[in-house]
Amino acid sequence: MCRSTLGLVAGVIFCLALLVGMAAMPVSGEAATLRVSPTRIHVHNGALTAALRIWNDGKDTMNAQVRVFALVQKNGKQALIPTRDVVASPPLTKLTPKTENITRLARVAKTPVAAKETYRVVVDQLPSGNPTKSGTVEVLIRQVIPLTFE
Repeated sequence: MCRSTLGLVAGVIFCLALLVGMAAMPVSGEAATLRVSPTRIHVHNGALTAALRIWNDGKDTMNAQVRVFALVQKNGKQALIPTRDVVASPPLTKLTPKTENITRLARVAKTPVAAKETYRVVVDQLPSGNPTKSGTVEVLIRQVIPLTFE
């Protein structure tokens, strides 16, 4: 074999050994897993409510906040603005490990839906409040779900 082929083979072997070594390293913790369903919500035919399921698939208790924003066009760009036309109930929830919760989304505006109304439901994992170990960070999850009323 020529030297360049030997160098390539040695590089591949080194990378494989590095990957095997990383896979065998102990993991110090599990990231929280915030999961939601559905990932897109369409409310039509005069209905005013929808349900959003939120799961905590992790090993630790997790707090989540659900907020609704109107999606509007400003200067040719999309913007999210707070709204009181659609509410989430409950807006805050505590999820113990391996559990789920249902949050209701309700259109409470006094006027009927005249045209397509577009919103975004923002589900945020809140900080745990527990001190983290030195050299670690707490990664929080945000899910943004499209919501429309027609």
